[in-house]
Amino acid sequence: MVNKNLKNLIDSTVAKIQDLSFIEAFDENFISDKIFWSKGPSVSIILLGLQLSGITPAKFLNKEPSSKKNIYKNYFFDDELVGVDIYNSSGELHEREVVKRESEVVFSIRKSIKYEEVFWLETVVLKDDKVIEACRIDSDMEYWAYSYDWQGSKITSLISLASNSAPNTLIKVDYGADESLVRLFFTVDGRDVDIYKA
Repeated sequence: MVNKNLKNLIDSTVAKIQDLSFIEAFDENFISDKIFWSKGPSVSIILLGLQLSGITPAKFLNKEPSSKKNIYKNYFFDDELVGVDIYNSSGELHEREVVKRESEVVFSIRKSIKYEEVFWLETVVLKDDKVIEACRIDSDMEYWAYSYDWQGSKITSLISLASNSAPNTLIKVDYGADESLVRLFFTVDGRDVDIYKA
């Protein structure tokens, strides 16, 4: 049986990505008090979002790079991500991600700078400032949604509902001795399949 909460979150996010007034309400003139540069993606409003895509988050650079080729400029305000500028292989500003928070729900939209095309919309649901559900809808309507199981300050597992995999997949989380994430995996026919390994 499909996770009803995740299905509702997917349906709600699909409706929003198709709602022009909702998309136009994202303010690209965001206010930030900190900027961090990285060579590649380093942050996502979806908790473990990069790792769930098999990507190791890029470390922040010590200073602004002179060349902007394949660089990400990450904007924060009050330690929350508010936007990301993405530069292409020619060092030109190519895409922009804009984040907005509405009480216990956070939205993020990624758009082309030149053509204003929307690539994806992400929705994150919070409870007591912890992510409990998250969803990403691409412009072609492919989707990925997750429900998070917490134990104290750590995620122990996730339930996944995605357009390209079996519904209600249980994703397990392994941590190292220093409590850093080392592995995300699921089990099929008694065999572990890695999604991410640090």
